[in-house]
Amino acid sequence: MAKTDIDEARYGRLAEWAESDEWVGALTVRELAGEDSRAATRALLMAATEEDPTGRALVEAAAAVRPGRPPLDQSSSSTVMRFRLSAALGEEVRQLAGRDGVNVSQWVREAVASRVLAESGRAA
Repeated sequence: MAKTDIDEARYGRLAEWAESDEWVGALTVRELAGEDSRAATRALLMAATEEDPTGRALVEAAAAVRPGRPPLDQSSSSTVMRFRLSAALGEEVRQLAGRDGVNVSQWVREAVASRVLAESGRAA
C-alpha cells in the first residue's frame, strides 16, 4: 500500500483522535478476522516501513512465520480435543507424566494412542 492509497479522510479522523484524550471506544472501526486481518495488518506495516529497510525486513520475516504450534504429524494438521477429568484422575495423570519425564499432553496422547491401537488389534 503506497501512501497515496490511504483514505485521507479516515487518516485525518484517526490522527485527530490520537491527539485527543477521547476514549478508544469512540472510534468506529471495521473489525477484520482471519486472512482479511492478516492482509490488512501486513499492508499497514509495509506502508509504515516503506522508507525503513530494516523495519521492512522484520515485517517480511514475521509474515513468513506460521502462527501457532506446529502440527504433531507433519503430513496433516492436528486435532485439538478438550475434556475434563476428576481432580483425583487429573492428579494421577500429572504424577504419571512426571514419572515418565513427559508433559501431561504428551502422556495423554501416548495413552490414547495405546488404547486405540489395542482396540483396533494393532501392535503399538
